[in-house]
Order: sequence, then structure tokens, then C-alpha cells
Amino acid sequence: MNKKNIVFCADDFGMSQQINEGILQLVQKQKIDAVSCMTNYDKWPEGAIALKNQSQVQVGLHFNLKAPNLPTLIALAYYRLLKPKTILAELDKQYKNFIIHFGKAPDFIDGHQHIHQLPVIRDVLIAFYNSHLRNTDTWIRSTYNHQTHWKARVINLLGGKRLDALLKKEGIPHNANFSGIYNFAHSKDYASHLEQFIQEINSDGLIMCHPGLEAGFRLDELKVLSESSRLI
Repeated sequence: MNKKNIVFCADDFGMSQQINEGILQLVQKQKIDAVSCMTNYDKWPEGAIALKNQSQVQVGLHFNLKAPNLPTLIALAYYRLLKPKTILAELDKQYKNFIIHFGKAPDFIDGHQHIHQLPVIRDVLIAFYNSHLRNTDTWIRSTYNHQTHWKARVINLLGGKRLDALLKKEGIPHNANFSGIYNFAHSKDYASHLEQFIQEINSDGLIMCHPGLEAGFRLDELKVLSESSRLI
């Protein structure tokens, strides 16, 4: 951990071999504190084996829905057209797939593209937490943030603020604040973005990242995080 007690979390583990390998490099170099895993992808089972011996990081469930696309999902969520039973069944399936291959419950749960903060989905997640994880140390990622980037403001408006309030109301452990949001098209400047994330985050906050060996923003993030000396 660092002086501010910030959790650096690498998302999307399990999505591809290149992402797995990039994240594992950072884990082995002790550059990150947590890994969020997508258990409904083919590369999860073998990735889980590699993560099992890495006790220095927290390992969580990165709940995701492969369909519909994000804009459609947001619309369906806000029109309350999502079926809670369908969402619950998928969450339960991914949760069980986590335990089957990793051997224990996740240290935390969050959502790919922050879907866990959306209406209906957040209600299902909180109900699932209360029925399965209330007496554990598992926590849920809050996406409420104080960044000024337009993407950050959209995240707050689409459920970040509401989810944070619900987590507090339900007494569910969560990170104090959130950062790591930027335009992936500007990943060549990730070193500057990272410095800003660190400056603006408060103690007990979480900074997400998306490293990997795939060309583009993932590789740009991986290079910066690999060379950074501030993480441990």
C-alpha cells in the first residue's frame, strides 16, 4: 500500500490472455493492490490458477453483461425494463464461477463499465450481498468520484452518487472515493493522468486501471504502471 492507503485495481482480468499476462506482470512487480476478474470469459479459469498464489493482492468479481451494448443497457435500466431475476441469475452464475476456479469468495465486487451502479442492477447486487456476503469481508466498489472530467460526471449522474448512498445506508463496506477516469484516446499521456489521479484521491480511495499487453491504451497504461515507483 501507499501513504494514502489507496487501492490500485486492475480491471478486466480474464477477458483475454494478453490482459491476463499484463496484469500478472504488475502483480508480480507489486505495482497494484487488487485485480477485478471477468469470470464469464474463456481465459478466466487459467488466469485464476495464476492468481491463486498471489496473496499480496485482493481479487474480486468484475460483474459484466456481454449483451446488450452499454447505451442500450443504460436505457433499459432507467426505464426499469431489466428483469431482476435475469440479472440475479447471471450474477449468481459469475459469482459461482469465481469460487469454482479461485477457491473462495471474491474480496470485492464491482461492474464492468460500472454497470453495477445502474438501476435494477444495483438493487440486485445489494440484495445478493445481503443474502450471500453480509457476514464476510467482501466489499463493493463505489464509483462516486470528485473528478472534473466529463466521463466522471456522467458516471456520477448515471448511478455513482446513488450507489454510494445505498452502500452507506446498508452499511456495506466500500472504498471512500474513486478515480482513474479519463479518455482512453489520450492514453499516451497516462503518466500525467496517473499523477493527477494520485493527487486528487483521498485516503482509502480506489484508482482503477486497465493494463494489458494489447496495443493501445492497455499497453500504454501497463508501461507507465510498470515503471512507476510510487505504488508500493
